Amino acid sequence: MITDKLLLKACIFFSLLGSTNEQTPTSASTFHNRLLTWEYQKEVAGTVATKRTYVLCAYEKADTGYVRTEVLKTPYMVLDYSAYTTQVVQNRYLINSVGDIIDLKSQKLIFEHIGSDLFDGIKGDSVFFVHVGNHLRVQLKDDSLRHSQINSSRYYYHLRTKRIEELKTGKRMEILPSAVHKMIKIHGIKSPNRDYEARFTPKEEEDPFWHTNESKYASCGWARIFPVKGTLSVTETKSGAEVFTQEAIFSFGLTLIEYLPIHWLNETTLITHASNGHLLLIDLKKNSVSKFEPIRGVRDCTYPAYFKTDGLGNLFYMCPSDSGYQYLVDTANRKTSLTNTRWLSEDFGIVSTNYDYRDIYDVKYTFRGQEITSDTTQTVYFTFQANRLAFQLKAKEAPKHSGCSQDKILIFNGDDQSLDTIKVECLVQLVGCY
Repeated sequence: MITDKLLLKACIFFSLLGSTNEQTPTSASTFHNRLLTWEYQKEVAGTVATKRTYVLCAYEKADTGYVRTEVLKTPYMVLDYSAYTTQVVQNRYLINSVGDIIDLKSQKLIFEHIGSDLFDGIKGDSVFFVHVGNHLRVQLKDDSLRHSQINSSRYYYHLRTKRIEELKTGKRMEILPSAVHKMIKIHGIKSPNRDYEARFTPKEEEDPFWHTNESKYASCGWARIFPVKGTLSVTETKSGAEVFTQEAIFSFGLTLIEYLPIHWLNETTLITHASNGHLLLIDLKKNSVSKFEPIRGVRDCTYPAYFKTDGLGNLFYMCPSDSGYQYLVDTANRKTSLTNTRWLSEDFGIVSTNYDYRDIYDVKYTFRGQEITSDTTQTVYFTFQANRLAFQLKAKEAPKHSGCSQDKILIFNGDDQSLDTIKVECLVQLVGCY
């Protein structure tokens, strides 16, 4: 039986300021007619609030409109600006970025991540984790028994067998620096087949305070951004053997440590940067490094750079400069070009309307070059499937004493160009389609 306590982690979601919390576009041919949301309810007795409830809801279209169904409830608070995200996998499993797994078919939490072990991605039916040593863990809960049963530094949970399988990697447990807000880890980025891992290692002796999130220590002052000197290394995943190294400067700040300027083009080729605006193409087969034309006007004291792809396979380098922040990457010619548009498909686009990518309300959604709506409160929270786009609008002020903000989700059908609206009294986040 699933208890409320076990659901604590299941409802944590990602809403990071200046985030990349956009659903990855999909080319699925079938539109799953149910939209999933996390919502907030205040249960009252008369005029007095008795308890708070967070609800995972599904909206399904019917002749009379969208019908709301409650899937799961929990009394625990959903963190507004946390480092978590939720995604629907295999049209059945809802997984957040700490690795908690809800089976939407059975409507149960089937796996809760172990202690402070770190979610490390999904491949097929396997949900991977990095095992963190006891002395390095933040004691968020008493999970010592399950934690002690894991002997390897990496393991995975199998969605079909519902079992944990350990991996023999020959690597020690991860060492994590202690941060002011939380324990953090600079994530390694796996190659597509997970044979290699690219990782940045700071030279802490040069800047020992890079992970403290304290402005008094930051070289960029109040912005709390740390351009950190270190080494980018590529290792074989199984053996841990190092196959490539490159000196680099990566910027860290606030909670944006999850996003690194590393992107694998294929199993043996990756793109990264030596410092902001100075892109590098690394070929492991040839053991070679090629430089791109530098981007002019790039700022050092800025939010961390990272890479992003769109629905047409285009690659973008997100790095603020005097001219903008979104650069289309041309790997063949080792060049970049400034652009404000990414494509979800040949017909659907998402357009940035200003140069401040900390602002989550700076986008417009388009269909064949035309704005879908003139509403100025469109956000980057969206899901896109089979020529249908759903996106969340910025919350508006609620009626007095209601205790909730009022939100809307718009659903645009590219087949007949119709636009539906779902009004939600207390929307926390649009999760995706199911």
